[in-house]
Amino acid sequence: MPSCCAVIGSITYALKGQRLLASFNIDSRVIKVRSAGTAGGCAYGLEFDCINSDTVAALLRRGDIPYRDIFRM
Repeated sequence: MPSCCAVIGSITYALKGQRLLASFNIDSRVIKVRSAGTAGGCAYGLEFDCINSDTVAALLRRGDIPYRDIFRM
């Protein structure tokens, strides 16, 4: 299955998001993502199976975890 990434920004929110997804049995891992939109040129994101994209987006919104984008890797 292809992987997708939710670009989150801070490591704190990425870890919170990972715990939230795990509580709904969605496997994910925190990764470092290159992002031109951040001051340091990088951000953190969550990598997960693309089949869960809609669910991940809904859970992150419901959990008040801000994300910039979800893209296919």
